[in-house]
Amino acid sequence: MTIPSSRLILQRQQFSQSHLGRRVSYVLKRSLSSAPATSESSEATSVVVDFPTRHSWKQTPRVCSDVQELKESTASILEQPLGSLYVSNASDSFKDSTSSIENQRNEVYEIADATIQQVEYLMRGHASFVEGSIYDRKGSTGSSLSGPEHLEQMQLLLQKMQHEGNLYMRLREEHLKLAEEETEEEDGEKVAESEESPDMDFAPPGATITMYDAVLDSMAVQSERREDPLVFFETSLQALQAFELDADFLMTEEDKRKKQYFQQRDTYTLATPVTYNAALRGISDHTDFSNPEHRDNALNASFHLYNHMTHSEHLLRNSASIGYMLHIVNQALPDSRVKGNISVTFWKQAYQMGLVTPQLVERMQSIHSDLKCGPEFERVVKQLETPLSDLP
Repeated sequence: MTIPSSRLILQRQQFSQSHLGRRVSYVLKRSLSSAPATSESSEATSVVVDFPTRHSWKQTPRVCSDVQELKESTASILEQPLGSLYVSNASDSFKDSTSSIENQRNEVYEIADATIQQVEYLMRGHASFVEGSIYDRKGSTGSSLSGPEHLEQMQLLLQKMQHEGNLYMRLREEHLKLAEEETEEEDGEKVAESEESPDMDFAPPGATITMYDAVLDSMAVQSERREDPLVFFETSLQALQAFELDADFLMTEEDKRKKQYFQQRDTYTLATPVTYNAALRGISDHTDFSNPEHRDNALNASFHLYNHMTHSEHLLRNSASIGYMLHIVNQALPDSRVKGNISVTFWKQAYQMGLVTPQLVERMQSIHSDLKCGPEFERVVKQLETPLSDLP
């Protein structure tokens, strides 16, 4: 007697995916074999299936760890004339008047995908030499550049991709306006102007959320570096503006009905917790709160970002978000009932959302009040100091 066994072997192959050109596919093969039954295997009648433990999109992204390759490839990208990276090849994507906006967006992103992935690969490489970054590979050596110098290269790459994407949108807008004028001349009627500019149909194809996150994170971990909070805020805001444009564009009718953002359908501009938290961390750690202008900018920028995160329909705050806000409030405001009430509000949000951690407790206790932050704040601090066994 034989017991048939089957094994599913998943092999990854690359191909140009129709939706936004992401290269992820698998070839599924089934191999059948037979083996003689033995007393040890007589109970093993279930089919053995080998599946990857993680989806390919969740695999660790590739990092350019070769210093020479990193240097030469970065220089090559930065030295390219504006429009030569992919815009010159993508101009036909909007010349077909019958093509939908969705098809135009998908086509240009598919054309730009190779360049986008290369720049992301290089930026992760630069970030790996920034101590403390999310891509930091402990022991990475061989680079003649310092951490701040690698950050500067990342910022230049980000700007290059922003300019490339903006050029495409400008050319597209000019073409659409010209097409409208030609239609007016042929029909003898003036075409009604759209309330929304053509360049706002979707986010400019170029800078991606991976690029923004890498820059924001590397900025935030730079020790002893003082920055105007608006530097972090404006970088984060650029990423969020692109996200909002594509979120509205890519939401299906079902998404709109359920009031939820698309999930894993577009990784180019989908905001992540890093998009918010890296900016909040930078504001928290690198603001000179003794400077009134920077202090006010820190409060305005941090509360704007936190409010945006609070009302986001696709991700939730975490303990780090609230921890950074507590530190900013503690540094920016004098001991007062206002400061105490704001801190208590953040604490209650953390408690209600199940985000309380030992680090957050320490952050809350570090807000020295000397009975100046109001009775409600004092009650919370007293509860935190009370052993769990003594609580009612």
